Amino acid sequence: PGAATLQWSSLIYSIARLGADAVDAALQQGLRFPRSDTLQCHIAVPTLLGPVGCLALAASEVQGHTMGDEQAARDEEAKLARLAVRFLELEIDDPEALVWTNGV
Repeated sequence: PGAATLQWSSLIYSIARLGADAVDAALQQGLRFPRSDTLQCHIAVPTLLGPVGCLALAASEVQGHTMGDEQAARDEEAKLARLAVRFLELEIDDPEALVWTNGV
């Protein structure tokens, strides 16, 4: 499988690429992400990621942003995972529809 090709991005993904602390700060400041804040990419088929999927995609890219510091990468991935749980608790995303592939 090749790398994902981004068709359109989301606010959550854009902020998450800055780090989990940036997403947490946005939540602390009162920013509310709608479920409709999605990202479309093409992996093998067209794929639409909801808010939690956007966090997962950002987490998958952490290694490239931590300059080889494996502990820092693990810490950042753990922070993004905790945010994903928080998104589900806040009902920012639907656990029944985290990813849509080919419209399903």
